[in-house]
Amino acid sequence: MYKLIYLCSIFSVITLQAQIFSQIAEFGSFQEAVSFSINQQGNIYVTDASTNEVTKFDKNGKELIVKGGYGWDTESFDNPCDIIASTLNVYVADKNNNRIVFLDKDLNYLSELNNDNTDFAYPLSIGSTIQGDLLLLDSDNSKILKLNIDGEYILKFGDYESGDYTLNAPKRFRISDDFNVFVLDDSSLVIFDQFGTGLKKAVLNCSCENLSITHSNLVLNSSTEIFHSNSDLAKIKLNKITIIPSQDKIMQAAIFDKILYVLTSNNIILYKQQK
Repeated sequence: MYKLIYLCSIFSVITLQAQIFSQIAEFGSFQEAVSFSINQQGNIYVTDASTNEVTKFDKNGKELIVKGGYGWDTESFDNPCDIIASTLNVYVADKNNNRIVFLDKDLNYLSELNNDNTDFAYPLSIGSTIQGDLLLLDSDNSKILKLNIDGEYILKFGDYESGDYTLNAPKRFRISDDFNVFVLDDSSLVIFDQFGTGLKKAVLNCSCENLSITHSNLVLNSSTEIFHSNSDLAKIKLNKITIIPSQDKIMQAAIFDKILYVLTSNNIILYKQQK
C-alpha cells in the first residue's frame, strides 16, 4: 500500500488497487530521451539529451520532424531537459544553454528567453498559463519564476520565503487545468496556486522522478513504477499502475485519451487499461 504522509495542509492519498495496462503499440527511436509532451491534437514532442534533438510525432506515432543537434545557436540545444507543447507553440528548457527556446508547432525557431536580463540558472522544467505567462524551474536556486510573455518578472515562489512550502530539490512541475502548480520536490509533492501560494504538501512513499498532467490525469513515475490520480485537489487518490510487460527504465508517463504513454530512453510505448 502506497501512501502520502500528511504535512502542512492535510490530504489523503492511498493506493488501494492497482490499475493494469497492457502494451498495444510502440514507436520512436532515441538515444537518451528525457521528456515528452502531448498537445491537444495528440501530437507528441520528445527531447533527447544525447543527440540534443527535438522530435515531433503525429497521434499515430509517425515521425514528422526532427530538429536540433548540439550547440548554442538558434537551431541547437545543450541538454534539452524538458518540453511543453500547446496547439501552436512548443517550449524547450535548454538547460546548459541557460535559456528557454520558443518554437512553433513545426519546431521552427521563434525566440528565446535567456538569463541575460532575467535572474535564473539552468532551467530544469517549464510551463505556460492560459494567459501566456511562462513558469520555469530555476534548478540552481530551487525556486519557480513566473514571467510574462516578454520575459518580465512577475513573481517567484518555492524559495525560503515560502515557509513550509520551501522547495529543497525540485525535479519537475506541471500546471493543472485548474491552474495549480504541482511540483515534484525530492520525495514530496508540493502544490501551489497560480499566484505562488502553497496549498498542499505531502511526502511520497515512492522514489518518483517525474510527473505529467494531461487534462485531469496526474501521473507520477519512478524509473520502474507509475502512479495515477485525478489532479483535482478534492479527488486526489494515488493508484499504482501495473504495465504488462514491465519496463526496466521509465523516463516519463502520461495518460491521453485513455491511453497510457510511457517514455523510455529509447522509445515510446502505448498501453491500454485491461477491462
